[in-house]
Amino acid sequence: MDHFITDTRKVAGAAEKSIGESLLDIAGDFLFGFVPKPTPYDPEGEGDDTEDMVAINPKQKKPKAMIREKDNRDKQLREGAFLGTLHLPLDYAAEYAHLKHKQQNDQEALRKLEAFLEDRVPGITGDGPWAKKSPAELKKMSDKLVKYVDKKVQKEKDKDKKKLLEKQFVEGIIEKKKQANKLSKELDRIKQQFDKLEDDHPKSKTALQHLLEQNADVNSVDKEGFTPLMLAARNGHYSTVEKLLEQSKDIDQNKCNNYSANAMHYAAMYGHRDVVHLLRFNGAEKKVNKRQVNAAGKTPKELALDEAKDLQEHKEQIWLETYKEGKYKLVTEMGKKDLPDDPIFLYNALGMHAPTAVEPPKQWKPDRWRISKIKDPA
Repeated sequence: MDHFITDTRKVAGAAEKSIGESLLDIAGDFLFGFVPKPTPYDPEGEGDDTEDMVAINPKQKKPKAMIREKDNRDKQLREGAFLGTLHLPLDYAAEYAHLKHKQQNDQEALRKLEAFLEDRVPGITGDGPWAKKSPAELKKMSDKLVKYVDKKVQKEKDKDKKKLLEKQFVEGIIEKKKQANKLSKELDRIKQQFDKLEDDHPKSKTALQHLLEQNADVNSVDKEGFTPLMLAARNGHYSTVEKLLEQSKDIDQNKCNNYSANAMHYAAMYGHRDVVHLLRFNGAEKKVNKRQVNAAGKTPKELALDEAKDLQEHKEQIWLETYKEGKYKLVTEMGKKDLPDDPIFLYNALGMHAPTAVEPPKQWKPDRWRISKIKDPA
């Protein structure tokens, strides 16, 4: 009865409502009257205190954006390794790269000069008795240098010809010594420039340091499993490999790619002997495994031997094609017992016989003959 009275009052109070809406209200109260009403939320305090509220940072990155940025940094690290730029200081990269390129070229040129001189006059380089002698001093000691001429020259019966050959020998040695001294001074000057750049930019970081501080993964891989170390070793970037080993404590030298090959496989296969040596003797506790076998069942040494064999076959093919065409002059290296045969001593000074004095053989001889107008692939 009480429910009926209540419902009647509601119907009377809903004069403006439609009959359908009123009936729905009555049915709702009748069917859900047993459901307790929710307790209204009453915040503690005055309700306007925001000290316990957590502010939303509009700059906060979503997980997907963070993952994408991390992948981009890892990709930059691998690209820098492939290009050989990770060792460059960010504040003076261009100057450093220019000096480094010149330094490497001069060092290689000096190495060849010293090898040439040491072969002709033992003790004229390094810590030898002739090493500290200047070109002017060597000129005054010509009579002692003459003792190092080839035995064939010493046995020459024609005194005038013998004297001329001895003079050419001494002059050639002195000229090479001048060139070596000049390169040594240039290398000292380059080192001073490096020191000055470091003093002018004491806080400069390398590209590698910058990426590592941004949480780039030094052992990250691409789709084929290549790490930054593999890419740098493959392309012979000695300085970048050196920095990766020095500045990356967590680097895994023995990590293999999808082809079961490590960094030494690629350094050996592409003939980067200095990088192979660096990987093997870099002072790390866990050195790269030189006996690792790749997917083809080859160790780094076996890959290098295979490449050397392919190179020899390639050079033989070039020889045969060039010999048949007859378009190029052929020169041969000067042996220790070979007599000078160049009137102006130009070719002989470079360690080669004069092209006009050489009768080219019909068969190619490894490590002895090369084609003068074609750069030796080796």
